Formats: sequence, structure tokens, C-alpha cells
Amino acid sequence: MALRKNVPGAISFMTSLQPLVFNRLNLGAWYGFQEIVTRDKYPATKIEFKFRIENNSYLSFLYNMDTHNDYYKAIRLSRNSRYKSAFLTVRKGGAFVKKEILDTDGLIGKGWNSCRITLYGKGADIFLNNKLLCAHKSDILESQKIGFRGSLGNALVDDILIYHGRKDGVGSKEKIIFNESFDRRRHNINIMMLIFLLIISSNCVILYLRVKRKEKQKRIVNFILALNGSLLCITIIINMYALLYNVRYPAHLRHDLLKQGRYKKDRIKIKERHLGKYYKKKDPFLYRIMFIGSSQTNGAGASSEDNTLVRITQAYFSRKVPHLGRVECINAGINAIKAQDLFSLYSKKWIEMDPDMVVINLSTNDRKNTANFEQALIDFVELNKKMGIKTILCLEANSFEFTPGSLATHETMSKVAKQYDMPLIDMHNMLKSVDDTGFLWWDRCHLTDYGQAVVAKYLYNELLPYVEKGAKENVSVRFSGVVGGLGRSEK
Repeated sequence: MALRKNVPGAISFMTSLQPLVFNRLNLGAWYGFQEIVTRDKYPATKIEFKFRIENNSYLSFLYNMDTHNDYYKAIRLSRNSRYKSAFLTVRKGGAFVKKEILDTDGLIGKGWNSCRITLYGKGADIFLNNKLLCAHKSDILESQKIGFRGSLGNALVDDILIYHGRKDGVGSKEKIIFNESFDRRRHNINIMMLIFLLIISSNCVILYLRVKRKEKQKRIVNFILALNGSLLCITIIINMYALLYNVRYPAHLRHDLLKQGRYKKDRIKIKERHLGKYYKKKDPFLYRIMFIGSSQTNGAGASSEDNTLVRITQAYFSRKVPHLGRVECINAGINAIKAQDLFSLYSKKWIEMDPDMVVINLSTNDRKNTANFEQALIDFVELNKKMGIKTILCLEANSFEFTPGSLATHETMSKVAKQYDMPLIDMHNMLKSVDDTGFLWWDRCHLTDYGQAVVAKYLYNELLPYVEKGAKENVSVRFSGVVGGLGRSEK
């Protein structure tokens, strides 16, 4: 729960039972790409775990992690031909600094596999199913955190062991300092069955002693035995159903909130409070860019507000083009919202902020109703054209694993851009081209810190020519107005 800007499923993954069904951890639960890291540091000398990954999925084991260390190591174990098994050096945030492909063809089976990492001061030996996969030289922390990261598909982990110490020829100095097998509920049903058997046995003994001389009352004993047996069967059935039911996701809960409008209204109120300061009269020499979109634009998945794509884009403009004067980026992204609702907010309220440019980053939430999406885009373009505001459309990116092609709404947005001869930024295919340069995604459309940084840099480069032109025109017009005003006052 280290994200300042939460993504759907993050809290549910930590609090619900779906990730632990059948007593093993599933990193593909709740939209996939889940990442867990130990809270404490351990002086590990050897780490073992079992894993099982479905076809086209992969699992990354993270180690050599520390709060004060800017880099950590990862071993990706894969059954996906696009994201091959690899040894990774990762910068905080998710960028791959170094990637060495590992040959695991024929080593990772469909069932359960074992992995063992032996750590020593200057490196690590990695064993896969008791075969040496690689020996890697690198400095190993004396005390470290470890973790796991999944992909979109199911990636199961079980029986995690962390050892400290070494075995020598005389005796074993090795001891287990961490043990997690996710089996806290494994024996619940067996224990319950045993309790009920004891109850039944006790009832039988008591009743037998009381009625052993009365032959006709033996029917009572038989009835009670049958009743207890039925109760036992019902209890087993209920517990088995509860175990299997945990596989299902309570998706209706969130959809009910959306139907009632509570979720959307709350997000809008929060955004309105955040945007309140921008309603004040704008500095005439300020160039203002408004980013309109849903949760991706809002920065869902970032570890802090400063790591959101809009805030990083703002930093690029402030640092790299001071000659343009002040360039201000407004984050008008709202989680779980659609294009028509955003246009309503923009046309009634947000346009009063006097933006010079509007960047519309949408597609995912509107994929089920392209007609409404197209009309909303046209409404944005027509209104901005009338008001003299530059509009730029952006194809909202999705993870390649979830959307290897394009969304229908991408085609719709491209059509509108062509119809009005306006700029179109293809964020979707840009991210597809760099999707194995780091950990980009938390789910189908929410970006990690690294993903936010990649998008921000690309946006800056794409927007810069339009901002330079617009800012110069603004300065020229407004400066002429100031000079003209001074001239009139002197006459």
C-alpha cells in the first residue's frame, strides 16, 4: 500500500481472500501486476520458494531491496515469449537499468516449480528446479527486503523460506528466519469435522447409557445420529462453498456505487476543491495547459503527487524552456469518469480557468459506447475552436498484455482528429514500443512511477512545438495590448 495515488484492486488485494484461495498467493488477482515486499529486512543467505505461472504469464522475484538504496535486483521467470526470463537491475520506480536474458526453455513447467537463490557478499547463484540457472556477480546487502511482482495473468507463489547462516562440513549453522506458506486456513475444515465427530460420539455414549435397557427408545438414538450426521454434512458443504466462493470477485459492489452516483460525485467534489485556485484571474503572461481525462490522467498508480505524469510534464516545461515564460499544467483528471461527464464539467465550469491548450487523454472508460465518446470529443473541439483554445487529442494507453491491438475508441479519436485536422498523440503505441524497458503498469491502464515518467517525457516533446508557438503568440498579443494601453494613456 505504498501508492499515494491508489489504483483499483490495490486495497482489495490486501484485504480480501481472493489472492489466497487454495492457500497460495496469486499475484494475478484483482487486475494483475500485483507487487508485494516484506515489511522488514532480513540477513538472508538463501531464499527458496515455489511458483506456478500460467501460459503467457511471468513472475519477478525482487531482492537486494532497501529504502535507502536506489537500485534493486530482480529475476523474471517467464512463460511469455515477449517478456522472456531475465536477470534485471531495476531503479526505484521501475526502470530497467540492465537486462540479461536467461535461457529457461524447458526448465519451467506447467505445474509447480522451485527456485533457490543462494546469496553471498559479491553475488548470487540462482537455481531453478535444482538446476543452476545462472551465477551473477553483484554486491549483496547484508540485510535486505525481498518481494514478488506478477503479470496480468495468474502467477502463484507458495512456501517462501528465508535462511540465515551456512552449512559446513561439521554441522549445520543454517536456520530459517522467515517462513510463509499461506496455510492459516488449511486445516479449518478438518478441525471442524473432528469437533463434530467428538460431539456425535459424546451424544451416542450418553444416550446409549440412558436407554440401553429400553429397547423401543433406540429409535431416538438413531434419529439423533442421523441428525448429527446431517448437520456435519451441511457444515462441510457450507465451508467448501465458502472456499470456492472466495474465487469470485464482488464486482457488483463498485458498480452499485457507480450506479448510485456516489463514487463519481465524491471524485468530482475532490477535484473541484483541488482546481479552486485556478479560477482566479490568470496572469496575462502565463501559458496554461489543461489535461482532461480519467484516472490515468489523474496519475493513478503514482507513489506521490510529484510523480504523476502531469506534475512531471510541468517540471519539464519549467526546467527546459524558461524563455517561454511561465507554463502551467492543470491536472483535470477524475477517476472512473467518461467523456460526456467531463465535457459537462468543462463547458459549465472549467473553461472559466481560461486554458490556452487542452490535452484530452481518453479512451478506456468509453470503450463500450463509441457514439457518445465521438460526440463528446466533437463537443470539446467545437467549443475550444469557438473560444480560440488549442485542442490536442491523446490515445489513452493500455497495457500491451491486455490490449495488444487498439481500442475501438482509439479509432474514434483518430477519426475526429482527422476530421478537424488537429494534432493526435499516439500514447498507446509509444508505450507498446517501450513496454519491456521497465515495470510500466499496475493493471490494464494505470502506470507505475516509471510509466508516468515515460509518458510525461513523451508528452513534453510532443507538446513543445505547439506550446512554443502559442506562448509566443500570447506574449506578442498581450505585450502589444500593454504597449497600446500605455500609448493611449499618454495622449
